[in-house]
Formats: sequence, C-alpha cells, structure tokens
Amino acid sequence: MTVDIFTTTEFEEVLSTIAQDLEMTWFRDGVQVGEYHYHFTAKVFEPIDDGISIEVRSSIGLDGKSAASGQDSIRIWFANADGDPVGNKAKRWITRVKGWERRLTEQVTEMATIARKVKLCPDCGKVPSVFIVKKDSPNKGRWFSKCKVHNHFTWLSDIVPRVS
Repeated sequence: MTVDIFTTTEFEEVLSTIAQDLEMTWFRDGVQVGEYHYHFTAKVFEPIDDGISIEVRSSIGLDGKSAASGQDSIRIWFANADGDPVGNKAKRWITRVKGWERRLTEQVTEMATIARKVKLCPDCGKVPSVFIVKKDSPNKGRWFSKCKVHNHFTWLSDIVPRVS
C-alpha cells in the first residue's frame, strides 16, 4: 500500500471545500508535534463563550509535504474552545492512501453532524464530553455526550450503525 503524499496547499484546498460544504470555518493553528495542525469551528455555545471544534493533524511537516512514512495518517478529534480534547476514544484516523480526501470529508461531516447535536448540560450549563461506543455491543459506533460532573447522558446518533 503506497502512502499518498500531498502539499500544504493541496490539503488546505480539501479543508476549504469541506468548510464551504458544511458552512463552517477552518483555521491553521501552526505546527504542533512536527506537523501542521488545523481546526474547524463546529459549534459555539453562547453566552458561555465555549464550543466544540474538530481538530485535524495533517501529517504535513515543516517542508510543506505530508510524511512519506511513519506518521502516515490524518487524525481528527473533538476539542473545546481551549483546544483540550472533549471526551476520549473519539479520535478518527484517515489513512493517506488513494481516496483520503473523500474519507476525510466523510469523517469531518459525521463529526460536524454530531457536534451540532451537543447541548449544554442542563444541570451545570457546561459543555459535555463526546464519546463513541467502542466495545462490542448493539451500540458499537454510536455517539453520545455525557457531563463529567452530573452524569447527564444523551445519545447523539439516532441510528445504530451496522458493524461489519
């Protein structure tokens, strides 16, 4: 399997198309851990000035090209307004082989749809964490939110996906 190599410009064109299609804004956050880091603003909660973003690690290094080996996946996950992860086990890995653009678009679209369903905890008014069920169960692959303080739980995906 050959890793697809792309430039910063090519990657950012894909991000721009995704943002336009989903009516979101994306930002380049600079280089973190040796690769370009980006984020989409998925949902903003007013008046608490917090929100949910979709963080993106590109595998693009300082030379402006994606890695030829090693860190060969694009990673995306949810974060709050400060950039801290919101929940765990929700990181998505997009392998950089032919068709990565479509897979990245699909994953960001799914995560934007989920983020837009998140509501503040009715008890404390804070942004809850977002999770995906990873264990083998009838709910595997299903998204939910949960307040860390009050254990307020909400399913975010209505349909349980078929696991193959």
